[in-house]
Amino acid sequence: MMFAVMKIINTTLALAIIFCFFACSSFLNCKHGSSTKEGISSSMPYDSLSGNGITVYNFKKYNTSIISISGTLNFIYNPVNPKSLNEIGKAEGWNILINASYYAGSANNARHVGILNIYGRSIAQKEYDKQLTHVIRYNKKLNNIYFFDYKDYSPVNDSSTLEIQTGPLVIEDSKLATGYIEAAINGKRNAERTLLAATENRQLYFIIVRDKVNLIDLGNYLLTLQIFANKKLDVMNLDGGPSTTLFSRDYPQINFKDDTRLPFLLGVK
Repeated sequence: MMFAVMKIINTTLALAIIFCFFACSSFLNCKHGSSTKEGISSSMPYDSLSGNGITVYNFKKYNTSIISISGTLNFIYNPVNPKSLNEIGKAEGWNILINASYYAGSANNARHVGILNIYGRSIAQKEYDKQLTHVIRYNKKLNNIYFFDYKDYSPVNDSSTLEIQTGPLVIEDSKLATGYIEAAINGKRNAERTLLAATENRQLYFIIVRDKVNLIDLGNYLLTLQIFANKKLDVMNLDGGPSTTLFSRDYPQINFKDDTRLPFLLGVK
């Protein structure tokens, strides 16, 4: 009789433990379920590569690559009959090349649209355009970068400063720059994209998005990424659509349309 009673008690306890386990699991799934799991996975790279002063983070969402770069940022200016990114990169020893900014005319006979001052060489003047909302000012000597509204621009023509008018601004001080995006011509249009990002005005990132996306959705996504967590983030749209290109010497698997011939590129050796 005692054995039968103990068996019933043990069975009851076992069932109670199983019930509690599944109840707790169900609760955790409700609190930290599939949506959070998907959010964590989409905010983390599925692959990363590192070497020669660059780190590449690859994300599945929007087929995005984010490239942390070191070294001097250079502007490659070839307005007449330019070679492809692949040809320039291999011949001149560039680590990374990406399409830089807007131009008028054909790629074989181009005019830069907006301010362009390349380390003391003044090439193009200010354009009044809702798309080209900002100026990138990069000082290679001080190793800092700032994005500011083109209406506030006054030139700094010295041999240490690179200035490029482009836009629109996508993220400012880790907040979506909705006003600039919505006022721009193509901010809400789905397109492939290239962008330049900076944290604390120093660490630079090239961003390429190979799937078509608007800047509202893209900006909101970039703000979820763990690599930018707890950092002051600014992101500037460079260009998009058919001009979206990337060349990597060490990681050709991330290259995108690198046989394209474009007049203006940004690069790091």
